[in-house]
Order: sequence, then C-alpha cells, then structure tokens
Amino acid sequence: MELNKLIEEMKSVAQQDRLKTVAEMIEGKTVLDAGAGVASLKSHLPNSKKYMAVDAEREFVEYIRQLQVDAIVANINKLPFEDKSFDTVVAAEIIEHLENPGIGLAECMRIAKDQVILTIPNSHSWREHAWTFEWKFSSSWIVLNIKRNLSFEKEHQEKFKQ
Repeated sequence: MELNKLIEEMKSVAQQDRLKTVAEMIEGKTVLDAGAGVASLKSHLPNSKKYMAVDAEREFVEYIRQLQVDAIVANINKLPFEDKSFDTVVAAEIIEHLENPGIGLAECMRIAKDQVILTIPNSHSWREHAWTFEWKFSSSWIVLNIKRNLSFEKEHQEKFKQ
C-alpha cells in the first residue's frame, strides 16, 4: 500500500476505534507492533509503554523514524529479537496477508513474554487452527487476545506452522 494512502486510511473512525480497543487490551510495559504500517497504535498508548515498530516496508519505517519512534525493517516471519523480548506483541491486520500465517503467528508467540494481540479484518481472513482465543467482534474486524500460559511452549508453536 502507498504511504500517503495508509496514513489517510488510519485516520478513519473505524481504524481509530480498532486501535483504541487494542491499546486498552495491552498489558505490560514493552510493546512490539509487528507490521506497524505507520505506527498509528503508538498514539493510543500511554507514554509509560516502551513501543517498537517493525514493518517489512522500508518507506513505512523511514516515516515512523521521522516521528521519533523506534522502528526497524523486518519480516514478521523472521523477527530479529530474542525469545520473550516484549511483554506484548501486536500484529494488526497483517497475518491475513501472509502465505502461511502460522509462521508469523509463531514468531509473534516466540518473542512475546505474556501476550499476543492480533486483529483481522473479518472472519473470512482467518484460517482455522486448534487454539482457543478470546475474541472481540466488531462489525468490520476481529481482535484475538492470546495470553501465554505455562504449558504453551515450542511443541505447541509447531501447530501454527501446519
């Protein structure tokens, strides 16, 4: 998507409502926004949260850096962070664009200490997986709030890759 078009789209009431809902769900002090676009989520977070943006589009990352926000160019399928590096990882409307969304989700789960929050534009965008999630429905998008528990480890992450 073109940068200026994305900036305008993120100003819509629907997008702002989605971002507010996601921000209210975030627990912990460190947040990675994977597939950040233009880092619109940042403006909905309190300053006490440490925020990092990641996007595969260099143009988007350069724009984010102009806003004085930490950002790097990286692919969600191979994130350059240690395991459990962030309290919360957000992947907003990115997973459905991946050829194999399980790989991107497994990466998010790998680097999340406590929580992964996904948004998808509609129920048709998500492929069935053998997981239970907390769902929040809107007329135009879905939020999945996945919280790590002690039994969630690498053996379970492999299921997402199938």
